[in-house]
Amino acid sequence: MLSSMVSACSECRICSQHLVSGPQGVADDQLSASSEWDPLHGPRWARLNTVFVSRSHIGGWAAKVNDRYQYIQVKFNRVSIVHGIVTQGRSVVNDTCKQYVKSFKVFHSMDGRSWTPVKERNGEDKVFRGNSDQETIETNYFPCPVLANFIRINPQTWNEHITLRFDVLGHHKYSDPKRSHLEENTWRKGIEWSSEFLDGLKTKLENYVPIKEALDCDVSFPEVNILFLGPTGGGKSSFFNTVHSAFRGKIFNQALSGRAPTSMTTKFTRYTVLSSSTVEPMRFKLCDTRGLEPSHTMTNDNMRLMLEGHLPDIFMFDPGVTIASDLPGFVKSPYIHDRIHSVVFFLDATSVDAMHSMIPEVVQNIKSLQSAIYNHNIPIFIILTKVDCLCAHVREDVQNVFRCPLVEQSVNKVAEEFGLRRNAVFPMKNLENEGEIDDNVSILALSHLKTILENVDASLFNRLSEIKEVYGHKKLNVF
Repeated sequence: MLSSMVSACSECRICSQHLVSGPQGVADDQLSASSEWDPLHGPRWARLNTVFVSRSHIGGWAAKVNDRYQYIQVKFNRVSIVHGIVTQGRSVVNDTCKQYVKSFKVFHSMDGRSWTPVKERNGEDKVFRGNSDQETIETNYFPCPVLANFIRINPQTWNEHITLRFDVLGHHKYSDPKRSHLEENTWRKGIEWSSEFLDGLKTKLENYVPIKEALDCDVSFPEVNILFLGPTGGGKSSFFNTVHSAFRGKIFNQALSGRAPTSMTTKFTRYTVLSSSTVEPMRFKLCDTRGLEPSHTMTNDNMRLMLEGHLPDIFMFDPGVTIASDLPGFVKSPYIHDRIHSVVFFLDATSVDAMHSMIPEVVQNIKSLQSAIYNHNIPIFIILTKVDCLCAHVREDVQNVFRCPLVEQSVNKVAEEFGLRRNAVFPMKNLENEGEIDDNVSILALSHLKTILENVDASLFNRLSEIKEVYGHKKLNVF
């Protein structure tokens, strides 16, 4: 674990998405390179969206020679938490000079002398996909954010000549973080890190029957639906894969997931969970839909239609465009078990402090949707993903998650921001690059799911008379 690898800063109040040319960007002399073709091709012209100006500059930095020793770098105004890189090729002039970088590595440094490559979670140097033309902006996020005074881009492959324009995504940090100490006592109880505890969780979830204790044996509610929502890259699809992997006993990536700049989920999908030790699917479905983005927020009308069960499985729609009731597959008269019974928002723990500056539209959208959800008496939870990027101790061993003050602070901050109880915010590390399942990650995921289902049952208890009328007419048990 690198000491400079962090997530979000707890003191951050003012954040800038583009660290090179944003509101708190750098001066020209803070950009430097290994070489330049000539002054018209210097690093000062490498800012994103710089355009060609005749007899002034070419609209991009161009190296003197083409080899893998070339680089361009930026020195920030102060220590920064860096999340990713955006790149373009050379500004288009005509059909000639089709120059752009096709792949690159990124290095970070605190002093400008000692450099560390951005790595995959498995420890290998990360090679980022670059551009395939000159003008399209390509966005690449790091597997984990890094703390840096300097960022260096090192081209690996290119078209015609090493030429690029770029910016850096992240936000400034006012003080250097310290490696967090671990508390002797956990700040949340109820989880045991043992194979016996994991087996118990699996058994309870495999045998889960909605509000079973409240109904006679011949009155059975078929299933419940849990809706996953959140910003693109928040980890909702990865969480489903983590849950399903725990029950399958191996890595089982059924839902498409990743750190693309736009949502990899394009449909409303009701995922069934099936254990390797049972024949029948479990009595809950995990519903995934497109990630929230500044340009693709969710309307309250669409939220209402989802909550009320009008959307069928594998339903393609734009969350920002109201769903028409005459669309193929639209469920005009949904049953109670078609409805959504809990909503879970997923947030990236590494971006908590930067939410208001980087995705303000999404934050406001979530708060607006909360009102619509509460109007339907549906419980809300937040799963805070990537907490292993928040604390070195958690990254080394997920058992430390409830002993880490940094994770606790992030949970408390999110709970306060969205008006939830603290025990309705769950810290989580998803399975992403692991080659095999981690029992401790499975324990964390299944514990959260168990708590959600317990709250779903409590919510359904308020609708017992309606459930009795629809699904049977037997006398209810008293408890």
